[in-house]
Amino acid sequence: MPRNVRNWWIKGRADGAAKEVTFGPRLGDGGFQMTIYQRDKGEVTLALELDGEWIDGKLVLKLDGPAVGDFRKHVTER
Repeated sequence: MPRNVRNWWIKGRADGAAKEVTFGPRLGDGGFQMTIYQRDKGEVTLALELDGEWIDGKLVLKLDGPAVGDFRKHVTER
């Protein structure tokens, strides 16, 4: 885990990749957006969207897309 974690810290790895991909917002009230695409019968389709925001002192993580089904939201205190 990095020494200075703000609101979120995201890391991931793909098969065959030499390194992990890691990132997070630089500002204390910063957020992030991430979109994951997936092939469906040869076509590129939206699978999942993640959106992290700082709203009124709370951290709000929203998940949307066909992989989630119903809209979901996770809220915590900063």
